[in-house]
Amino acid sequence: MPTAVVIPAKNEAKNIGIVLRNTSLLGPDLIVVVVNGSEDHTLEEALHYSSTGTHIIEFREALGVDVPRALGAKYAYLWGAEIVVFIDGDMVGNIGAAVQNLILGIKGGTDLAMVNCYPYITHRVGVVEEMLDFRKLLNHELGLFRALGVASPSQGPHAVSRRLLKEIGFDSFAIPPLELTLAKKANMNIQVHAALPNIVLDTDTKSQEHIKAIIETIIGDCVEAIHHLRGCPRKRTWGKAEYIGYNRERRFDLLEDAMILLEGLPLWQ
Repeated sequence: MPTAVVIPAKNEAKNIGIVLRNTSLLGPDLIVVVVNGSEDHTLEEALHYSSTGTHIIEFREALGVDVPRALGAKYAYLWGAEIVVFIDGDMVGNIGAAVQNLILGIKGGTDLAMVNCYPYITHRVGVVEEMLDFRKLLNHELGLFRALGVASPSQGPHAVSRRLLKEIGFDSFAIPPLELTLAKKANMNIQVHAALPNIVLDTDTKSQEHIKAIIETIIGDCVEAIHHLRGCPRKRTWGKAEYIGYNRERRFDLLEDAMILLEGLPLWQ
């Protein structure tokens, strides 16, 4: 089954080489690097560490959190991939075994294979606790909490089948909890195939402001997905709180244009 790995990368010059080397060791048939909005040498580093089968898409403008996944997913689909794995451009940790388990899960009939990044800790504090509460609520409403716990495609690597890509479309990959929700509504097989504690991802230490904004983005995404699941208009408000985070920076307009452009371009072989 042809396997593709999609790697979004923005300002990851110091990490992308490691991520590409580690990814190459997994033996995928295709690696799609979506370089977007980078102000450093991410593109040059990606080109330097590229191997056979590495395809690089560059956008001078930033697409926003998770949006590059959608573009990479469509590229991989048009290329002919049967399995698509998503790995962020700063995941330099020892995640190879977990990713192999995801791929084996898809080969075994799973359509959405995830890792659980919080498999052992029973109590968390602060904004992380709030985020996990919303992930738990969404998974409960989907009827998947017993199978998934607080796992979400928002965090850690995950993999999908070609069947899922065809069934739910590509735009939903820009909002991972919505991807999960549409997969469930389409009766896709959804499973956790690895425990991968967040610390093992070995991503860069970010500022507290960035961490807070990312968490707020994930909560807002869960809220959108819950409203959609309940048949309500999608919004990011819950009670009196509104969870925006980085959502305003998501460039769905650029994504739409790029999706159309892909349809007319010959893909690299």
